[in-house]
Amino acid sequence: MFKLTLTDGREVTVEPGQSLFVALRESGIFVPTICGGRGFCGKCKVQILEPKGIPPTVEEQKHFSTEELEDGWHLACRVTVSSDMTISLPGELKGIYLCKGVVTERELVAKDIMRVRLELAKPLEYLPGAFAVVDGPKMFGVSRAYSIATPVSSKGAIEINVRLVPGGKLSTYVHEKLSVGEELSLTAPYSGYAELNETDDLLCVAGGSGISPVMSLLRTLKENGFNRKVTFIYGANTVDELPYLDELLALQASEPNFVYHPAIATAPTEPMSFQYDNCLVTDAITKHMATTDNVAVYLCGSAGMIAAVTAVLNSKGSPKSIFYDKFN
Repeated sequence: MFKLTLTDGREVTVEPGQSLFVALRESGIFVPTICGGRGFCGKCKVQILEPKGIPPTVEEQKHFSTEELEDGWHLACRVTVSSDMTISLPGELKGIYLCKGVVTERELVAKDIMRVRLELAKPLEYLPGAFAVVDGPKMFGVSRAYSIATPVSSKGAIEINVRLVPGGKLSTYVHEKLSVGEELSLTAPYSGYAELNETDDLLCVAGGSGISPVMSLLRTLKENGFNRKVTFIYGANTVDELPYLDELLALQASEPNFVYHPAIATAPTEPMSFQYDNCLVTDAITKHMATTDNVAVYLCGSAGMIAAVTAVLNSKGSPKSIFYDKFN
C-alpha cells in the first residue's frame, strides 16, 4: 500500500498499480474528466511534488508546456501509483464531491438539445455557470462535462442540457434511452463565474448547449435583481435550434437591463414573432456592440467560436475581462 498526501492536509492509502485518477476517485477526491480517464481531454491535471522526475507520457506532452512538465504537472489518468506521493490539486478543485441524481424531467428544448433535471441526494453549492461531470452507464465507460443551467439558489436539483452529438455514446443514450426515475452519478461543482455581482456591462455569447451556463447566470440575476446591463447574443444555424426562446423573450420584456439577440445563420422561411439577426454570431456582435471598452464578457461554445468572437471583441475596444468555457 502507498500513501498519497495532498497539500491541503488530506492523506489516503491506495493500492499499488492503480492509475492516480482512479486512486483519487475511489478515495473521494475528484478531478474532472470528459473522456473517462483515457488521456484525451486533458482535464485531470494535478501537480506531483514528490517523487520528482516522473517521465511524461505522449498525451501529457500534448497538454503541458515544457515548463509545466518540469514543475511536475501530469494527467492523473496517465500516472500509475508505484510509490508514496505528495500531490497538489488546482485550487478550483477544492470542494468537489460525488453525488447521485435522479432524473425527474427530460424535455427537448431545441432541435438537438435535451434538458435533463436531476434531483440530488444532497444539496450542492455552486457558482453561476459551474459544470458537473456526469458518468454514463458503465457499459460505455465515459463521462462528460455538462454546465448547470439552474440558478445557484437551486441546491437540491440541477438542470443540464445535452446536445445530441452524432456518434456520441452518452448524448445518444440521453436522447434515446434515458428515462425518468433513472439514477446518474456525477461529480460537481467545477469552475463557475464569480464576478456576477459586479456592476459593469456584461456581454454573454454562446452557441449550442453553451446556453446552459448563461441560463444559470441570467436566472440567478433575475432572482437577485439585474444590477447591470446584460446583452446575450446566441448563435444558431436555424430557428428550431434556439433553446429557451420563450423564457428569454419573456425575460427581455420584463427586465429593462436585459437584451437578447438571437443570430440565425439560415433565415426562417416564415415570418417570426420576434426580432432576430440573419447572420453569424460574430456579425451580430459587430452590429450590436458599438464598443467593448470596459465590458465584461462571458463566452461559451466551441474553441473555433471562442477564437473568432474574441478577435471581434478585441477589434471593437478593450474588454474589461473575458471569461470563457471552451467546449471540446
